[in-house]
Amino acid sequence: MPTDIDFRLARDAHLDAAAFCTLSNSLYARKVDERYFRWQFFDCPHAPFLMTGWAGDRMVAAYGVHVVTAASETRAMSLDIMIAEDHQGRGLIAPLATAALEEARRGGATRLAVVGNARARDAMGRRLGWKIWSVLSDWTGPTNGLAATPARVVERPAASRFAQGPESFYPRDDATLAWRTGRSPRYAYTWLEAGPSEAPLGWAVVKLFRDPVSGDGFGDIVGLFPADPSSTAAVIDTARAWFSTQGIGSAAFYPLDSAQREIAGRLGFTASSRQRFLCGEGEAPPDLAVGMLDVDVY
Repeated sequence: MPTDIDFRLARDAHLDAAAFCTLSNSLYARKVDERYFRWQFFDCPHAPFLMTGWAGDRMVAAYGVHVVTAASETRAMSLDIMIAEDHQGRGLIAPLATAALEEARRGGATRLAVVGNARARDAMGRRLGWKIWSVLSDWTGPTNGLAATPARVVERPAASRFAQGPESFYPRDDATLAWRTGRSPRYAYTWLEAGPSEAPLGWAVVKLFRDPVSGDGFGDIVGLFPADPSSTAAVIDTARAWFSTQGIGSAAFYPLDSAQREIAGRLGFTASSRQRFLCGEGEAPPDLAVGMLDVDVY
């Protein structure tokens, strides 16, 4: 273990925020600013923290964690795991992760997990002994040629109006949805309502973006919230129809369970080869679902 690195929890201070942004922006094309740092680790409803490694006054390593208390257990989601390029290969990930996971356990977490690419999957398996709990793929389908009426843009509805669906990593409560979809410094989310306004079939939260060079549009159905499980297909179709009115030719989402995968296939969606891996410590919890609302970078 390197002896010249100081590990400590990040503070809600300009020095730590600036150092975090410098590290992240040196590694990734998607840039962040201090708003993201505070939103992710200090304004989140799920007991977040960021374990950091410092070489002098420079942050060279980071390991973020959200401790999530759900109905069945308290879990921890790892995120924003970074090692500066000139410090990679020095054995930093193991002590950094150990420090972060010990902090998560002090927060009551009994299961620890991360969603990552193949490189993260291999690192977590090799360094921490974590197992693959599930493989995630985005399912993509066309938006044109639909007979559905486009959904309406609405304010975020109360979570009490949603049907009880599969248990997701982050609970779909009012506090989480307000944080994730209302104040995100990374994306602009839109809530859509399907069906008649006096008796909605359900809601979808979506985001769209355009390639700055080609102008091509892409759309994600980040969350599905049917008023009744039987309305899931109708909510998907009306969200796709809304994308079509925005000039978006295809939509993608992560099915939460086998029922949503069956619906996706029936509606003409196909699983892409872009895989992410939900990895964790110990055995996989039963019936735990991960959707686009549960991952920030994928």
